[in-house]
Amino acid sequence: MGGYLYNIALVTHVVGITLAAGATVFDFVIVSIHGQNRSKSILDSFVSETIHNKVSRLIGIGMLLIILSGIGMMAFLHGVWGQQTWFRIKMIILVIIVVNAIVVRRLLGIRFQKMLQAEDVEVASQQLLDVHRNIRIVQIVQMLLFVTIFVLSIFKFN
Repeated sequence: MGGYLYNIALVTHVVGITLAAGATVFDFVIVSIHGQNRSKSILDSFVSETIHNKVSRLIGIGMLLIILSGIGMMAFLHGVWGQQTWFRIKMIILVIIVVNAIVVRRLLGIRFQKMLQAEDVEVASQQLLDVHRNIRIVQIVQMLLFVTIFVLSIFKFN
C-alpha cells in the first residue's frame, strides 16, 4: 500500500512540474506573439490580461502540486533525499521559481498592462518594449530553472 501511495505522489509531482513548466512556456509564447503585434487595442489588452491571469493560476496550481506531492514523497521516504546535495539545490531553485513567478513576473505583467492603456503612445511604446524584454528574460530564466530541476531530478548527483 505504501509503495502505491508513493507512486501516486510521484505521478502528482511530475504532473505539477509539467503543468507549471508548460504554462510558463505558454506564457512565453503568448507574450512573444503580443509583443510582435504591438497592439494597443482594449480588446487585446483584456485578452492578454485574462490569458495571463489564467496562465498564472495554472503555474500556481502546478507549484502547489509540486510542493504537496514532494512533501508526501519525503514523508514516505522519511526524508532520505533531504540530506543530498542535488535535492537541496532543487529546493533552492524551486523557491527562486516561486518568487520569480509570483513577484517578478506578476509585477512586470501589471506594468505591461498599464502601459498598454497609456495615453502617451510615444513614451509608452519605448517603455513597453523595455518591459516586454524584461518579461521575456524572466520567462527564459524560469524555463532554464525548470530544465535545471529536470536534470537534477534525473541525475541525482551527490
